[in-house]
Amino acid sequence: MLKTKPYLIKRMVLTLALLLGPFFLNAVDYTSVQNGNWGTPTTWNPNGIPTQGDNVFINHQVTLDANRSIDSVIINSGGELRCNIACTLFVYGNWRNNGTATLTNGVVNFIGDNSATIGGNSSTTFYQLWLRKKSRDVTVTLNQAITASSTGPAVSINSGKLVTNGNNLSVPNGELRGPPSGFPTDTSTAFEINIGGTVNIYYLNQWNIRFVRISGNPTVNITNRHEIANSGHRFDMEGGTLNYTGTGDNLRLYTNNPGWGWFATGGTITFNGNVLCGNIATHFSASGNAVIRFAGNTNSTITLQNWSLPYYYPITWAFNDLRIEKGSGYGVTFQTAGTAPLPRSVTANKVTVNSGASLIIGGLLMDTVGFWFGDVINNGTIIHNQDTIYVTRSWVNRGTFTDNSPTVVFTGTGSDSLISNNSPFLRMRLKKSASGELTVKDNLSVKEQLTIENGNLILGSNALTLGKTDNSGTFVITGGRFTAVGQQTDRAEVKAQNPAFPYSFTASGGTIAARYCDFLNMDENGINIGSGAMVDLMNNFSQCSFDHGNLSGPMLKIENSQNLDTIWDLGFSGTTGYNIEKLANTGHITVARGNGTLWGEDYDNDPNNRIDWLISDVGVTTILVPGDTVNYGIPVTPACSVYNYGNLYETYNVRMKIGAIYEEAVTVSNHAPGTFFYVEFPNWTPSELGSFAVSCSTELTNDMDNTNDKQEGSVFVQYLDATCLSIDEPTGTVNQGQVIQPKATVKNNGNTQQTFNVRFWIEGTKYEDVQEVTLNAGEETQVTFADWTAGPAGNLAMKCTTELTNDMDNTNDKQEGSVFVQYFDATCLSIDAPTGTVNQGEVIQPKATVKNNGNTQQTFNVRFWIEGTKYEDVKEVTLNAGEETQVTFADWTAGPVGTLAIKCTTELTGDMDNANDKQEGQVTVQPPGPQPGAWQRVTDVPLSPSGKKIKSGGLLVFGG
Repeated sequence: MLKTKPYLIKRMVLTLALLLGPFFLNAVDYTSVQNGNWGTPTTWNPNGIPTQGDNVFINHQVTLDANRSIDSVIINSGGELRCNIACTLFVYGNWRNNGTATLTNGVVNFIGDNSATIGGNSSTTFYQLWLRKKSRDVTVTLNQAITASSTGPAVSINSGKLVTNGNNLSVPNGELRGPPSGFPTDTSTAFEINIGGTVNIYYLNQWNIRFVRISGNPTVNITNRHEIANSGHRFDMEGGTLNYTGTGDNLRLYTNNPGWGWFATGGTITFNGNVLCGNIATHFSASGNAVIRFAGNTNSTITLQNWSLPYYYPITWAFNDLRIEKGSGYGVTFQTAGTAPLPRSVTANKVTVNSGASLIIGGLLMDTVGFWFGDVINNGTIIHNQDTIYVTRSWVNRGTFTDNSPTVVFTGTGSDSLISNNSPFLRMRLKKSASGELTVKDNLSVKEQLTIENGNLILGSNALTLGKTDNSGTFVITGGRFTAVGQQTDRAEVKAQNPAFPYSFTASGGTIAARYCDFLNMDENGINIGSGAMVDLMNNFSQCSFDHGNLSGPMLKIENSQNLDTIWDLGFSGTTGYNIEKLANTGHITVARGNGTLWGEDYDNDPNNRIDWLISDVGVTTILVPGDTVNYGIPVTPACSVYNYGNLYETYNVRMKIGAIYEEAVTVSNHAPGTFFYVEFPNWTPSELGSFAVSCSTELTNDMDNTNDKQEGSVFVQYLDATCLSIDEPTGTVNQGQVIQPKATVKNNGNTQQTFNVRFWIEGTKYEDVQEVTLNAGEETQVTFADWTAGPAGNLAMKCTTELTNDMDNTNDKQEGSVFVQYFDATCLSIDAPTGTVNQGEVIQPKATVKNNGNTQQTFNVRFWIEGTKYEDVKEVTLNAGEETQVTFADWTAGPVGTLAIKCTTELTGDMDNANDKQEGQVTVQPPGPQPGAWQRVTDVPLSPSGKKIKSGGLLVFGG
């Protein structure tokens, strides 16, 4: 018969009671009716003590006085649950706080098989909050913000799952932890922070919490540290923000099983302090959209600690997006606390170091794996002290990179970039896929050895510097491709850091593509292309130059079996040694054109005659047309003479330029070596004046000597034009006989000094005079001609003409005009009345005929005078040219008796012929005869006794 131990029977009975109690007991709703202790029956209605299975409704101040069990706790508005002793309240159901919970001591332990909620309108501050649910599928969900204030284990998830449900959770001074030692298992524990809200935890102790998960978009602040320990524990970050704000160890990992550890697939995680990996099987993995930041004004370490165990697993640390965002002067260091090398790996899809911060890599004693980075973007400082760095994408260094460790290896399959910012690599290796490329974006420097195993290293128009100031460098190509193709005006360069320590360049495999690249400071083996290496046929060293100073040996050594036809424009400089060495009796090299002190077959090492040197060189010898001076507007045919200095028939363009106004190119075809060729260009009609630069140049592709390609000169386009601007004198009207100096203004419209005649001519005269003048370009002057005496009278045509030889514009040579020579002459043609004999006392109107002999209308006086009288009269007349008129003067009463002289005179101001101004005559005045029926004279009255005549007015008394 089997015997059962008594304590086992007791445990079974208690278990059955717990499980079956609700089926046999009726749950009671207890409502507080007064202030009091939980264990005081009068505190409640109904009177009694609430226990497991019951619900309590707290409307008053109720104080926990011992360990109690209950189903649900409802604290109504105005109610208060207090606990200030070390006791435990076991809650099988829900917690709803609409009042006050003053829990300064004790434990609230959510227990049982059913999920529960913590809710209400008021936040609850627990002293200690425990979970003891059946499994991690049974949850305690927050529907309100809670705080656990204990400085010890403030929240203990002994079994079950705590879910924040987007609500705030604060553990400001204690730890959130799993079950303590002695609990049967921790596989049933879980903590989930989801949706949103803010969770503040002083110490997240995940020693015995199986799963911790952050999802949604919450903010989690761990102010001291986070520890993950024991086998099979896992932390998952899927979204939100996680801040480790302490300055010591933020995260400690001590898990022993692969696949467990710290994992992030989303969200942003910020470390202010250190991260410690304490076990060899620990995994730290960030992937997806997760971002790992190290921030703050403290230095941080990432320590991989090796515990000497009889077995080990690879330690995997994966940083998806690692950002070193420390304050200026602070950084992050990868380090180890162990001694034995382990195949640990540290990976990151992207590493970013901000300005002022630093990242120190190495010292992890990794034997086979190393650091694997995708993109590296350094704006601060990266120090590489130990372990190999593998870069699978681009390296962008805008800060400082100090390389103290053996090798940086560039791997991957993509087309990536390398920016080194003058920070040299110690050793660099290219090991990309066959299609992978690494393009150098600035000058690259490698101190010890650069190796290309696979992929394409593209130098571009940058410089590759090898070696140190006190040691030589090495460039080894075993496979892949090295592309050193610059540009004509921005060449690539391969050189030694110190020319005194030349570098070694050996290609035993792979392909070299080079063009527009300068190879300087090679050792005595030069650029050594072995039998297993290839030269790219497109970029076959054409337009490259080589200079190894005063070293012996070749500058370029090619021992493969390729036929390289043709390599153009090679330059070889130096004081000794060979330009190209080809000892193998396979393959062929043709070099067309080149330059330098060691160019040509005289300086090669070619015992099997495998190298041919071709010379391409043409040049302009003379510009034949235009000469020094050409005339404006007169077409010319530009021409030059060219010569082929080389040993090849050449086809090339020749270009003629005249200032910016003429540019034409013609093609010379199959120009024989050693001959001249006359080249004519399309006609040029000079259409602008002045001096113009003239150049004629050959444009032979890959011409070996560009110094003879061009001839230069100048041409002056002259304009010949003399013009008569005006006839200045005589003008208008002049007087006949007036002595005048004819004058005219002339100008040199051309752009050179000219001497020419100016001719002045006056119609109807024999006047014609010529004067010679000399005028500068644009100058004008007034020319004075010989005197001219005006005449004959009338309107005379004049003409002044410039007579410049080869004048280009005859339309402006002449000015024409006229001058009117006026003649002043008024003449008295006749005295018409009185004439003959007139009777005394007869009243007569004197008359005279006058004429204007001049050629202009004139107004002048005509004066009539009769001698022996007081008669004198003046009349003003106006006559047109050639017009005559009879002028009637004032009445004259004839007398005295006798013969009287008469005179009529014209008085024209300026009269030019005074000889005809006057007519003279005489008139006889007789006494009057008797009138019919009147007295007749018989005899004179006798004289008086006195013998005197009777005066006028006297009285004669005759007969008494």
